[in-house]
Amino acid sequence: MTNDEVYLRILALLALVAESETADVDAFIDDLLIDDLILLVAGLADLALRSIAPDVQGPERRAVVCARLRAQILARQGGPDEG
Repeated sequence: MTNDEVYLRILALLALVAESETADVDAFIDDLLIDDLILLVAGLADLALRSIAPDVQGPERRAVVCARLRAQILARQGGPDEG
């Protein structure tokens, strides 16, 4: 997939999920090869990162965002002593 194709697929996926929380995402991505699926996931992650931290540039800011995300992961797992 080209970058444009990945971006269009991301937008379409977002529209699908926005339309219905119970959308059939499996059918939407079923035709993708594993390499294309990886590109789609990476693109979604990039989009999500930009939405929660639009100014994530430079190593210091990236480290702050990364620490915040890791803290959220630990909190969802029940803390550092569990899991």
